[in-house]
Amino acid sequence: MNKTKLKIIEGNNKEKNQASRRFISAYVTNTRLMGVIGMYIHWKMNDEDYYQLFHFDAEEYGFDNYISVYGDHKERFAIEREAMMGGLGGRFISLRENEARYLFQIYMNMNIKNNLSLPEPRSEYTFLYKKRIGFSNEEKNSVMNKICEPIESEYQAINYFLMRAFAKDFEGVAYLSENREFLLYEGKHPATLLKNTIEEEHDNENGVSYVCESLIEEKLKYRLEITEILLKKDNGRIYIFDAQKRSALNVSAAEAALMLSRPEYINIYNIDEDVDFIEFFKKKKPNALFNIHSSVYLFTEFNFNNSHVKEKVYMLNGDIYGVYCISEAGQFIVAGYNLDKMQRMENYLSKGDFRYYISLVEKLEFKESILYEFVNSGYEDFFDFLTDF
Repeated sequence: MNKTKLKIIEGNNKEKNQASRRFISAYVTNTRLMGVIGMYIHWKMNDEDYYQLFHFDAEEYGFDNYISVYGDHKERFAIEREAMMGGLGGRFISLRENEARYLFQIYMNMNIKNNLSLPEPRSEYTFLYKKRIGFSNEEKNSVMNKICEPIESEYQAINYFLMRAFAKDFEGVAYLSENREFLLYEGKHPATLLKNTIEEEHDNENGVSYVCESLIEEKLKYRLEITEILLKKDNGRIYIFDAQKRSALNVSAAEAALMLSRPEYINIYNIDEDVDFIEFFKKKKPNALFNIHSSVYLFTEFNFNNSHVKEKVYMLNGDIYGVYCISEAGQFIVAGYNLDKMQRMENYLSKGDFRYYISLVEKLEFKESILYEFVNSGYEDFFDFLTDF
């Protein structure tokens, strides 16, 4: 089937395309090694604030989300920024105007090359693509250093490296290996690193060798990949010196679920029926990811950083701080995977306005995750779900 060539059409929105646009600032998240980044640019037009917010995926989807805020709406801008970028777990790093344009053009090119659809309205941002930015290798490296968080530990370097390798992200692999080339994964599509366990094996004259057991998923198929990685330290920089695939094994979905299982702590609250608790919670947790299911409203709150990548046992969902579920039965269900974080959530919910709207009913502990089973079950009452589970 022939693909239609993607065309960039300049719109005639005068307000957004006028010459009075003046650059104020730009910021980007330093989350490139997670495979995604968020960026926003602040302009002045007609003495009004104009914010452009971009979401870029380095693995498959390219430039996949865009929002603009024009006028005196700083609160709305803050809400939109948190909704788009708050869950990425990174810090905002300042960019010069040409650096922001360069990053935009990289992901716009990715969309054009792979015939990926572009967010609307295109007319608001096509001016960023008109004048191409030519950077030297040194300037490109400077931008890459800004969008990647510093590598501070061996486990962090290994987990990020395998994440990028299985995702077939060759730019990310090169960054973590001093521009060495590795082909560890030959799958047709990018794969997701679900879990990685690291064991130190031995030292040699070139560095320290580690053996990794990685559970990956590609299009709902699961494999266990065993890799030997040689790390090296040079002038304070930690990088991958060598990487060799030892073996691989297909695993079933049931086996993968068992490997990913972990304790789950759940608190059940009743909600005061006189309050619109969904809107109330959205205002209290604007950075939480919001999803609607058949009988529940789900909020997922992420850690403020990606420190889980520094763990000896890395898990993809290790960046979750807590999960909040509002059911049609008037229940507020709070789940966590760490006792300390669970205690912090309890303390938070016992203070402020929350104490007027919810009341604790029961605290439960499970050997494995059960909340998402409930979310997808169609049940409205969590206790009814447990009775039939």
